[in-house]
Amino acid sequence: MTLPDDDILKETHKSGLKGLYRVYDKHKFINSLWIPSIISVVIFPCIIITQKNTYEVIEALAKVILSIMPSLLGFVLGGYAIIIGFGNEKFMKSTAKISVENPISFYQKFSSVFAFSILCFGTALVFAFVIILFSFIIIPEFVPVIIIQCINFSTLFILMFTSIYSILQIPVMILNIFTFSQTNHINLVSQNLKDENDKQKVPMKKTGFQ
Repeated sequence: MTLPDDDILKETHKSGLKGLYRVYDKHKFINSLWIPSIISVVIFPCIIITQKNTYEVIEALAKVILSIMPSLLGFVLGGYAIIIGFGNEKFMKSTAKISVENPISFYQKFSSVFAFSILCFGTALVFAFVIILFSFIIIPEFVPVIIIQCINFSTLFILMFTSIYSILQIPVMILNIFTFSQTNHINLVSQNLKDENDKQKVPMKKTGFQ
């Protein structure tokens, strides 16, 4: 196995958003947009048709997000810290293998899924909080109604999409945790088999007189 050079290692181990963008699977992100987009496109016109006051819907949805997202965010952060920070050292080494063909390890990919999901939760939470803050602002009467409606419609769609996308990340994280546990388990099974084979290869001590 040929290891990547220093430039590639630096490129694949950047910190912050640049590092997350480099490590996270772009195809997985694009595929994850389909379901929340379809749900948002279907529900959005139904809300517009059936609700007279769009802003009341926005405010109600923002309050729901602010009530559930902090708990979910805290739970995910705690799980992420436990899995990443307190794993078995041998197992972590086995998941950190890289090569020129695959410069990003399984460990990095797993970590990036959690980090991206947490970022989505945080984005939805911050957006909902900003909307609640703006609810205290009184819009001047000279602002055209059409502009207010456009702002409300855009805000509602973005809020819907970010909240739906964030919630749909929960099963993704569950499946990734299961995959991580399966990988951990197969490593333990392999280690047990190796230990058993080593025991069988140990020669029996000779007893009695020569």
